[in-house]
Amino acid sequence: MRIDKAILRRSKDRVDRVTVAGESRATRERCGDTDGQYEGNNRMKVSVVIPVFNDHSSLERCLAGLEQQTLSSNDFEVIIVDNGSSEPVRVDYDGHHRVEVETRPGSYAARNKGIAVARAPIIAFTDADCIPSPGWLASAVAFLNDHPDVASIGGSVQVFPQDPEHRTPIEIYEAEHGFPQQVYVEKRRFAATANLLVRSNVFDAVGTFSSDLRSGGDVEFGNRSIDAGYPMRYVASAMVRHPARRSFESYTKKQRRTMSGTRDLASLRGNPYPYPIPGAMRNLLPPFRSILRAIGDPTIGPLKDRLKYSVAIVVTHYARAFYRFFLRRNGSSPR
Repeated sequence: MRIDKAILRRSKDRVDRVTVAGESRATRERCGDTDGQYEGNNRMKVSVVIPVFNDHSSLERCLAGLEQQTLSSNDFEVIIVDNGSSEPVRVDYDGHHRVEVETRPGSYAARNKGIAVARAPIIAFTDADCIPSPGWLASAVAFLNDHPDVASIGGSVQVFPQDPEHRTPIEIYEAEHGFPQQVYVEKRRFAATANLLVRSNVFDAVGTFSSDLRSGGDVEFGNRSIDAGYPMRYVASAMVRHPARRSFESYTKKQRRTMSGTRDLASLRGNPYPYPIPGAMRNLLPPFRSILRAIGDPTIGPLKDRLKYSVAIVVTHYARAFYRFFLRRNGSSPR
């Protein structure tokens, strides 16, 4: 599929000089400056990496969001990594957008391909189905410039329904549980790659994502980089929007992928299977308390939405119980 060139039209603004603390020689080489003398007219601030697999229509919306960035268009490049789509993604190379191909399946393998060709001192990650807010990159760059000790940031991810007046049960559930990015960053020490920005010298120091993981690579990388002494912070103003899943099928597919990723990450670290039988047995009990809390919580919406949400609680609860058993015997991890 060829992306509409109207989306890709860019003015040729002069690129400003940017200073980033602690950059390695590998980072300078990535930027085409082996002597460390950064000239304003051959330097950009951010490389945006977007992996895509058979999601062309969402990619167009993502690129349209990048078109609206308040950061100067010549201050960032966009690297689309086609991860084996049945209909290849094609973008006319204009010095600003380009398409790379990664044949190894998995979004983390695709992101690593983007890292390998990125030219800027900051690498921003988002997904093809995300829509960056106009101030996404400007807010992130400003924060990193003001906090040279911070190595990476996780921005907020706002989940939105297709039709706010007619939300499905899963859309309501996703609004409550979709992407608690602040919790991820401050409690679990990682940021979802739907909205993650990393100084490129961090990859030079600690390595890239684990391409063996189909899910959970953001957890592994975040933990590894923080353990190595590279701080991460949450920045609410650097926001992207993500559509809520609408169907039980799409959500349980996500459940299987993320739970498989947790299992694979435990195996990678030499830890035991993370879903022991006693916990799986407890999941067979009805989630009465969660349902009662939902019905009594007016912040979720009117009573009809709270009832829909309760249905989603039951379905996701038992899907989780099923996968606790299923993943013990099934070794394959979906993409």
